[in-house]
Amino acid sequence: MTYRGGRARTWRLWVSATLLAGACCGCSPKPAGTGIERGSAPGEPDSIQEVIARVNRNAAGMDFVFRGGVTAAGEYRHGDKLESFELHGPLLYRRPKNLYLKLEHVGGTLEAGSNEDEFWLWEKFQSPRYSWGRHDRMVGDFDADLPLRPDLLAEVLGLGDLPADTKGPLGPAMWVGSHSYELIFLDRDESGRTRLSKAIDVDRHEPFLVKSLVYFRHDGRPVVQVGLDDYGPIAGSAVLMPRRIRIDWLPDRGWVELRFTTMQRFDKPEAEARFRSPLERGLDVGEIRRVDRPTLPGADEAVRPAPQTGAGASSRPTDRPGAAEH
Repeated sequence: MTYRGGRARTWRLWVSATLLAGACCGCSPKPAGTGIERGSAPGEPDSIQEVIARVNRNAAGMDFVFRGGVTAAGEYRHGDKLESFELHGPLLYRRPKNLYLKLEHVGGTLEAGSNEDEFWLWEKFQSPRYSWGRHDRMVGDFDADLPLRPDLLAEVLGLGDLPADTKGPLGPAMWVGSHSYELIFLDRDESGRTRLSKAIDVDRHEPFLVKSLVYFRHDGRPVVQVGLDDYGPIAGSAVLMPRRIRIDWLPDRGWVELRFTTMQRFDKPEAEARFRSPLERGLDVGEIRRVDRPTLPGADEAVRPAPQTGAGASSRPTDRPGAAEH
C-alpha cells in the first residue's frame, strides 16, 4: 500500500473521528475512512496475536550483526530547495538500535550511526557538520533538518518486538484489509491525552511481514511514511529482510530510498567499534549541533549544547554525545 496525499487526508479525518472512540480492543470491525483496501480477503483473517508473532519471530532470528551493501538515492530540503543525492557504501546493523552506515561519492562522505543511547549523522563534505541526539529525547519530533534519520532507520530495520500484549488502553488495535493487516498504535502526549502515534501494515500474503509504516505528529497529521518490499533471505541465515526501503518526509517532500545489493551475516568482532559515535572515538567532526530536545517538560535542568571538539579538547562534559547522563 502506498501512502500518498489522499491517504494523509484520510488519516487526519479518521483520527479526529475515532481516536477517542476506544478502538484498542484487538481485532475490531473495520472503521470508515481508514483508507485500507477492501475486497474479498485471502482466507480467514489471523488474530492480532498471530500477526504480531510472525513479525517478531522473523526479527528475533537476527541474533547476529548484519552487513549489507547499500545504494542510497533521494532528495532532502536544504533551505528553500530540494537537494538530490546518490551514495553507495556498507551498512552494519545489530538489533535493536545499533547501526553504522557509511555512504560515499566524489563530493564527500556521509556517516550515520546509532547505538542504545544516541544517534548521529556526520556530513563530511566541504563544511563538515555533525548532528546528534538521544533516542529518549526525540519525543516524536520529526523535523530535524537531516538528509537521513539514523534513529528511524534503526527502528525500521529492527521491526520486531511488537507488543505481544494488545489489551492495554494504548493497543495496538488491528483493522483487517483485503491485502494488509493494519496495526494502530496510540500513546499519550505531554498533557496525558491519547493520540495516534503510528500505523504498521503487515502483508496478508507471503512473506507476511511489514510492508509499510506511517508516523504521526501530536496533532494527528502523518509526517513520515516508510515502504518496505522485495524481501529476501540474509545469506547465512533464515531471516528475511527487505531489499528496498523508502522513507518519505511528507511535510517537505524529501525522501530517501535504500537498495541492498548484498545482505549477509557479519560475524567479525571489529563491527562493534562501528557502533560507537565518532566523538566517543575522539574524532574531530567539525560543526556540532543537537537535533533532539535537550530539555524535556518536567526536567530539572537544561542540557547545554555540545561543544566543538578539536586537538585541544581534554575532557568531555556529560551532555556531549557518547557520555553517560545521570
